[in-house]
Order: sequence, then structure tokens, then C-alpha cells
Amino acid sequence: MEPDPPCRWVKELPAGITVCDRSGTVIGMNDASAASYASDGGYKLIGSNIRDCHPPEALKILDSMLESGTPHVYMIENRGTRKILCELPWYTDGKLSGLVELSVVLPDTIPCYRRDP
Repeated sequence: MEPDPPCRWVKELPAGITVCDRSGTVIGMNDASAASYASDGGYKLIGSNIRDCHPPEALKILDSMLESGTPHVYMIENRGTRKILCELPWYTDGKLSGLVELSVVLPDTIPCYRRDP
């Protein structure tokens, strides 16, 4: 059996993945991300800048993340759907290259399993 090409699994992962470079230009997204942003153009957002769709308060956080590589994790609720968003730095040869946003729809209840001894 031939292995899948690298990252092929990302396309249909049931979580949104949006990738931007250090300047904020969207350089990649998967199907879930394109569906989530369909009203803004979906896959047509590749090549656009994420700064163009964020309010000034969010731009401060975004600029800080792109400067320092600090992650930003938060939850949102929109039209009854709750999501956790993890905005994480990505690196090339140890150098900050941009951000990856993971967007995961949360179920109504989430168990918490304590793993401490």
C-alpha cells in the first residue's frame, strides 16, 4: 500500500486549519476552514491578508503573535455553535514563519479527564 502524500489528511480533517505567513497573508486552508469562511470567499481567501478582516483590538493581538510567536487560545460562540480557536506559531528552521489557526467545533458537553497521579 502506497503512503498518502504528506499532509493529504489535512484536507478533510473535521477542524478548520488556516495558515498565514509572517506578513499575515493566507497561504493555506483546508475544507473545514474554507466552509467556515464561505461567506467571505472560502478558498478565495488564499492570498488575502488576515488583517483585512479583524477589528483593531484583534490586530493588536495578531501583531503581537506575529512578532513574538506567542500562542492565543480562546473560545467563541456564534449562532449556537461553540468553537475553540488555537492560533499557534509555525516555524521554518527555528525561525517564526507565521500562524496556524485551528478551529474546532465543541460539543454541548465536554468531559474532563484528570491525568495527574
